[in-house]
Amino acid sequence: MHDAGLPKGAFTNLYATRKHIEMILNDPRVQGVALTGSEGAGATVAQQAAQALKKSTLELGGADAFVVLKDADLEKTVKWAVFGRHWNGGQVCVSSKRMIIEDAVYDAFLDRYTQGVAALRTGDPLDENTTLAPLSSQQAADEVRQKIQLAVSHGATALEVGPKVPTQGAFVQPTILTDVTPDNPAYHMEFFGPVSMLFRAKDEDDAVRIANDSPFGLGGSVFTRNGRSTRG
Repeated sequence: MHDAGLPKGAFTNLYATRKHIEMILNDPRVQGVALTGSEGAGATVAQQAAQALKKSTLELGGADAFVVLKDADLEKTVKWAVFGRHWNGGQVCVSSKRMIIEDAVYDAFLDRYTQGVAALRTGDPLDENTTLAPLSSQQAADEVRQKIQLAVSHGATALEVGPKVPTQGAFVQPTILTDVTPDNPAYHMEFFGPVSMLFRAKDEDDAVRIANDSPFGLGGSVFTRNGRSTRG
């Protein structure tokens, strides 16, 4: 930022905790707040910002749909799927969190995707050879594991993929969830880590229906050879 010409002090990183937020928002120098975080954090910040009469914008997660139609180039599609779900350890709001695949290519996609995820390399996130980073904290890793167990306890199938991740550090074993039905609480959750939810769509219209069946809206992608084929 300095190299680009930003004045010194124009951008400041404060390692603040939740207990500091109210104090910061009540400071007369602060004109507004923009939050990227959980729904719980958003509710707290929105309430405190309203009390302080400060503007606020909230971005509280996503469950981005990664739609694969039957005419997609699977080799290209799988590479983007593995990257889109696992970059930064899956800790990106616009990560591809729900893989929605047409029935005709579902099995082939699942096989190739599993192989691609298994090839990820864990390690130091500062090492350029690392393709599967740890999560931001042990608490974050524990939360993802708890969500996996919740999904399984309500009927989902969890497939752990690849070599065992290190026991030291906040790593989570890459996991593919299938058989996640709408009555499963995990169906509407955001997994902020290396967990993929795969859904089998009967056809293109069914894929659109599943993609829209989420309380989250942020981003999404469609893989097809026909740019005019999707609708919804």
